[in-house]
Amino acid sequence: MVEANDLRPIVCKFDGTATANADRLRRVRDIVRSDPLRRFVVVSAFGKYTHSDHDCTSLLMLCDAHVRLGYRFDPFFKPIAERFRTIVRDLQLEVDIQRLLDEVEAGIMTQAEGNKCYAASRGEYLMAVVVANFLGWPFIDATEVIRFSADGALDSAATNAAIAERLSQVEHAVLPGFYGSLPDGRLKTFPRGGSNITGALVAGSVHAARYECWTDAAGLVCPAPGAEPVGRMTYAAFKALPEGGVKIFPAEALAVVQETGLLLNLRDTDRPEHPGTLIVPDHRALQ
Repeated sequence: MVEANDLRPIVCKFDGTATANADRLRRVRDIVRSDPLRRFVVVSAFGKYTHSDHDCTSLLMLCDAHVRLGYRFDPFFKPIAERFRTIVRDLQLEVDIQRLLDEVEAGIMTQAEGNKCYAASRGEYLMAVVVANFLGWPFIDATEVIRFSADGALDSAATNAAIAERLSQVEHAVLPGFYGSLPDGRLKTFPRGGSNITGALVAGSVHAARYECWTDAAGLVCPAPGAEPVGRMTYAAFKALPEGGVKIFPAEALAVVQETGLLLNLRDTDRPEHPGTLIVPDHRALQ
């Protein structure tokens, strides 16, 4: 998949299924440590791990909606706080998670009349702080490197330059996905699934050997339920999948990947030994 003498970094993005609880985060750690070229990690907020569970971002958006209407949001923030406290306790981390949770809770209140993106982004922020502590790597906030213009559009040139400059200063780093900053310092989020975009931007800016997106089996390209994932396909073939493959990987993120000519590797967190599906530029189809 990658030539043996290719020493360029690998960028890994772990989705909400991979960050759902302490056991899954231990798996994340093992995956990252299994290859020294996996130097930069982008994480999503925690997702569901039972059918009756709620993902972090949906709960945060409910918090924001309730505070804007003048209602209490405690019932929606409580499960978020409990999940993060449990993860930190189970992993025995030296993170003052209660202080961070208090800051987020207060921020949701104070941002109610202003930035609607603040609440939605806090799951990624908290998870990246936790994962950075767990791996013993630097935490780099996305506001430092993901830049939006005043009209809310991604400023690709400024973003690429900021990522390249900042990550050249560190050997490893963990970054939150999904958000960045506007020129006035306010937070701005990508559409849902935007952590894939963050990961693609990071991978392109550091000229990564490949961009690995770690998810569950439902996020892989399989010819039929229960079948082995397709091993290799081109961007064109991927986009030709039903709904253009966007259920697996958002179109906005694929556009970034395609623009930079990255190798996109979709991997199964539950089967890290499996090579998953490699999406390659069309001109590399026969290589």
